[in-house]
Amino acid sequence: MLSYNLKNAQDKRLALSTQDEVIFVQVSDLIRLEAEANYTRVIRLNESPILLSGNIGHFEKLLNEQQFYRPHQSHLINMQRVNKYVKFEGGYFLMVDGSQVPIARLKREEVKRLFFN
Repeated sequence: MLSYNLKNAQDKRLALSTQDEVIFVQVSDLIRLEAEANYTRVIRLNESPILLSGNIGHFEKLLNEQQFYRPHQSHLINMQRVNKYVKFEGGYFLMVDGSQVPIARLKREEVKRLFFN
């Protein structure tokens, strides 16, 4: 599971508990989280992904006061780690790690309104 261990906003860290260990990461190092059934894959800067038990909705609630946005039911992204917004083919975010995160059809207008007006 994912939980906060520090309250200072500029030094925010998370404790990511796997089956074998607890990994402490800076919130700012998170690129995106991706749903995989009842698990969530955490993608970080310059590190291997971490697979955690728990659905992505849990993590969305936990990170809702941070710079995270859920453009698709399977993805939660750190807006500070977006390289570009590509408008064609339904739209997607290109992340700093080169991954493409789709924007759900029902979220497209919201994305335009929130980030590009």
